[in-house]
Amino acid sequence: MKLVDKYLFKEILGPFAVGVLTFVVLITGHILFTVVQVIVEHGVPLPNIAKFLLLQVPQATMLALPVSTLLACSLGLNRLANENELTALRSAGSSLLRLVMPALVLGVGASVASVALSEYVVPWADQEGERMLRQIVLSQRALAFRPGKFTSTGRDLHFFVEDVDTSRDQLKGVHVFQVQARDFPIFTRAEKATFTAQGLQTSAADFYHLDKQGRLTWGPAAGVKVNLEEVFAHLPGQIQTLANMKMGQLLTKWQQIEGQHPGAGRRYMVELHWRLALAASCLVFALLAAPLTLRFSRGESLVGVMMTLVVAFVYYVIMLWLRMLGEAGSLPAALSGWLQNGAIVLISVWALWRYR
Repeated sequence: MKLVDKYLFKEILGPFAVGVLTFVVLITGHILFTVVQVIVEHGVPLPNIAKFLLLQVPQATMLALPVSTLLACSLGLNRLANENELTALRSAGSSLLRLVMPALVLGVGASVASVALSEYVVPWADQEGERMLRQIVLSQRALAFRPGKFTSTGRDLHFFVEDVDTSRDQLKGVHVFQVQARDFPIFTRAEKATFTAQGLQTSAADFYHLDKQGRLTWGPAAGVKVNLEEVFAHLPGQIQTLANMKMGQLLTKWQQIEGQHPGAGRRYMVELHWRLALAASCLVFALLAAPLTLRFSRGESLVGVMMTLVVAFVYYVIMLWLRMLGEAGSLPAALSGWLQNGAIVLISVWALWRYR
């Protein structure tokens, strides 16, 4: 059977490589499309754009591996079924499970690759990407402030700006909230703020303060000065996010938080189960490919292959929905990560039993 295994591997490895490359290009292209407006408006250099996109490739590859495995196995098995080669092999005494064994081996390999990416490559790439974004913001300070978004300075000052004028290095419609430990915040509004060598300086402003007795005090203010290094220190490049944490770090963080506040560390455990379930989905999809393709492989039709794409799309939608339920506490973390995989395994085993 070694010769047959090599033959079957040859049928699925080519489509698998092409599938991974295609989906990685599509995913990174979507990322570029979402940030193209910022890139054009702020004149981000082309080498920085290329480096940023390269740093997204590991994450895109991890997402592409499951659907590429399903597509490759479906294409290979579909061709063999259409030309009655599967029928001939089964007539020679090979069981259906034995014939799909190369696809399962590919699924195991893709799962291992996904775990390796999520543990060693993706966290590093995400940290580098965040660090690169921070450097871009440091070179173009106006990027730290987004119209209609709050920006924290880390010193009890929170900014809300209505517009950003990068050509003049100014902020327009500046709202400043100064948080006080034992009193209500002081609200200050200025028409504009200008970037200086020392930081950010607002124009003459008006302040408003409501005390605990309900009395409102207002009047003119000289303006607000902010050291932007405090703002930049709180940008994502300095923050450890779920995406750039290794699985061991996620587990440790969950244990620390759960020990102090039970239930507060749920999102760390959801992330851990989500990564492992996503990696395992490569093997799950390899198992599903055989019954799904055989069900629609009569004639020269590619309906079975098209169905795999539909299944992959539905799978990702359900996976994201279950993750949201897990983060909200509506489902246990383990169930939110593995429920869709368990359902597909049961369906696949039942279908293989029917086609045995």
